[in-house]
Amino acid sequence: MTSAPILVKGNILVAETGQGREAFSIYSARGFQLLTELWVRSGWQNRIFYEPTWMGIPALQLAEDLLMMQELIFEVRPEVIVETGTADGGGC
Repeated sequence: MTSAPILVKGNILVAETGQGREAFSIYSARGFQLLTELWVRSGWQNRIFYEPTWMGIPALQLAEDLLMMQELIFEVRPEVIVETGTADGGGC
């Protein structure tokens, strides 16, 4: 198991692992996983989930999640959508 990347040089991530430092291409499955973990951690740390709004009210969801939900709704076309949540009664 690796920790977060400590260095990016070109298209290579260098991460600290139990065996020392290991290099991963950003185009490999493991490299993509590490980049994804960094993106999510950085987003939550910077509170970017407060930026998307619906009619001026914070959606309290990541933009990527909103995009995936609208794609799912378009494909499935449910008759009813019930959303539950814990922040201000749910999202948008």
